[in-house]
Amino acid sequence: MKVLYVEDEQHTRGICERFLTKEVKELYIASNGEEALRLFKKNSPNIVITDLNMPSMDGIELTAEVKKYRPETPVIVTTAFNDEHYFLRSIDVGVDKYLKKPINMKLLLSELSKFAESIQVHEKVQALVASNEEKYQIMLEEIEMAAYFQQSLLPCKKSSLGKSFLDLEFIFKPCSPVSGDFLIIDNIDEEQLVFIIIDVMGHGVASGLITIEIKTLYEQLKRTTLRPSEILKALNKEFMRLSESGFFFTATCAVFNCETSNITIASAGGVPFIYFGGDRGKGDTIHLPGDPMGLYSDKDVLVTEESYTLKQGDFLVFQTDGLIETFNERDEQYDSLLEQKNFIGHIEPHKTSAMVLKDISDDVQKHKGDDDFEDDVTILVIKKK
Repeated sequence: MKVLYVEDEQHTRGICERFLTKEVKELYIASNGEEALRLFKKNSPNIVITDLNMPSMDGIELTAEVKKYRPETPVIVTTAFNDEHYFLRSIDVGVDKYLKKPINMKLLLSELSKFAESIQVHEKVQALVASNEEKYQIMLEEIEMAAYFQQSLLPCKKSSLGKSFLDLEFIFKPCSPVSGDFLIIDNIDEEQLVFIIIDVMGHGVASGLITIEIKTLYEQLKRTTLRPSEILKALNKEFMRLSESGFFFTATCAVFNCETSNITIASAGGVPFIYFGGDRGKGDTIHLPGDPMGLYSDKDVLVTEESYTLKQGDFLVFQTDGLIETFNERDEQYDSLLEQKNFIGHIEPHKTSAMVLKDISDDVQKHKGDDDFEDDVTILVIKKK
C-alpha cells in the first residue's frame, strides 16, 4: 500500500515516519493539510492518515477534499480530543476511522491491514465488474435487495402506534439505494413507545448493513430496559462486541409513556432536537452531550438524557443532519446545526405534524433547487394531541 501521513507536530511525525517506513510500500509525509492535498493529487496514495487539529486546513477539511477527489480512499484521523462537533462533521465528510493519541502503533498497523485487505477486495471487485457485465448486474440486484430489506424494517406510516396520544409524521429519503440513516418507532410494551433515529458514518451498502445490524441488536435488547440512555449503552456494548467494521454511528433515543405523557430523551452524539411548547408558541433547540456509538467501551461512553412532560400542542423534532446541511448553488447551508431557526419557524400550534413536515420539506427544496440530496435524510415530527 501507498500511505500519506499528515502531522504538524514534528516529534510525533518523526516517530510515526520511522515506524511506517518499515511497514508500507511507499510513504509520503506532509506537515499540514495543504501540503498533504498536493501530495495526494500527485501520488494517489491508497490510504490517508491525518492529524485532526492543524493550521490552515484541519483533518476534517482535508478528508472532505480527499473524498471529493477520490471517495473510496480510506481516511484515518488521529486526535487527542473528544470534540462532538468534530464527530458530527466527520460523519458528513466520510471519515473512516478515529485513533486517539498517543498513537498505539500496533493498533495503527492493525487498522492499516484491515483497510489494505478492503482495498484489495475493492480492486478485485472492480476488475470483475469491468470484465463481466453479468456479475455486475448480479451485484446491482443484491444492492436492490439490500435496499428493499432495509426499507421493510422501517416503521409503517399506517401503523397505529401511539396514534391516540401522538400525531406522528416522518421522512426517510436515502441519497443512494441503501441508507446510512435509520429510524425505529416501536412499542416496548402497552404503555411505552420508543423512537430511535440513527446516522451511521458514511453512505451506501456498508453503512446500510450496519443499520440492519443495529435494528437486529435493538430487537434483542428492547425488553431489557425502558431507559433510553441504557438502551443506547446496551446497543453500544453489543455493537462493539459484534462489529469489527470500524464504523461508528450517532443516535437519539426517546421513550414516551402514553399514560403520563412523560418523554425521556437520550443522545449519543445525535443532532440537537427541537422542543416547541404549544402553550408558549415558542421553540428551543436542545443539545444533549454524548459520544457516538462504536467508539468507546460501555464504561467510557458518554450518553446523557433528560425528561419532559408533553402538553397538548407541544412538538418534538428529531432528525439527522441531511436537511440541516443542505447547500444551495451559492454554497449556503440551509440551517444551523445548533440553532435550527428555519425549522422552528415552520412550527405553529395549529398545524399538524404532516403540515409542519411538508412546510419544512418545501422550504428545503426551494433552498436546494433541483439538485439531488447529497446526504441521507431522516426527520421525525411529533405533536402531542
